[in-house]
Amino acid sequence: MRVSWRERCAWWREFRYLGARDVKRRVDGLSWAQDKLREAERFLWWHDNRLKVLGMVIAAFGVLAALLNYLK
Repeated sequence: MRVSWRERCAWWREFRYLGARDVKRRVDGLSWAQDKLREAERFLWWHDNRLKVLGMVIAAFGVLAALLNYLK
């Protein structure tokens, strides 16, 4: 079943309200439907890896700036 983006946004608001610990407990307990469970796992991945992703983006911009400066 296809889930609308509005429903996904509502789920993410609910996940942020619950917090990562409660979302993890519910994922482990399989207390949600399959679509919501998959979105909860995505939420937990972003919660765990957001600083790594941000660091990679900043490093990529740094490399791009250095490359553009080198080619100048």
